Amino acid sequence: MTDSCVIKSMPHGISLTLNPDISFEELCTDICRKFYESREFFGSSILTISFSGRDLSPEEEEALVEAVELNSDIKIRLIYDGDELKDRRTIGDVEKFYVEQKTTNALIHRGNVKEGQKVSSVSSLLVLGDVAEGASLTASGSITVMGTLAGSAATNDASSFVAAAVFDDASVTVGNVSGEIATKPKKSLFGKNKPIEPVAVKAVDGELVPVEVNAMF
Repeated sequence: MTDSCVIKSMPHGISLTLNPDISFEELCTDICRKFYESREFFGSSILTISFSGRDLSPEEEEALVEAVELNSDIKIRLIYDGDELKDRRTIGDVEKFYVEQKTTNALIHRGNVKEGQKVSSVSSLLVLGDVAEGASLTASGSITVMGTLAGSAATNDASSFVAAAVFDDASVTVGNVSGEIATKPKKSLFGKNKPIEPVAVKAVDGELVPVEVNAMF
């Protein structure tokens, strides 16, 4: 039986040599199994990762990173791609983004969404950047913006959420519930503003209800 991937150590990280002749679904499943079985060996660590052996789309690359993180105590902060290091710290600790079925095939948009630009997904949507005023996001599942959401975001799934690091008078729709959302800084006991905390907005009893989601950022 041909191995799906070979895991080797490298300075400050690990490298995965991937089998190009198997399906991506089989590859993902086997990586999940390998890292789950080796959880104690790798321990809790922050590592760089590299992939070789087959061409990966950005979405496939991100899915493999999530497969490693969700089945171990490893956090991947950098991806080594040839001569380029990709920094994942803007993603933070997005918790179990691929666990639920409705987010399994999430569209990942890398970078900012500019005024007038429209980004849509038939599943969930993850934006690795800001969404400008006049830009719009639509999805069938949950929407997560890792930066500032100043435009509009709409999911037609009433059980999903819209999350952002900062809401800047954003127009948000969850199911058939709509509203304008702005992040309000909290005051400390001494009257100073506390750091702004990310918020997810869900539809509850006909209202958009904000829920703090630090674990996702």
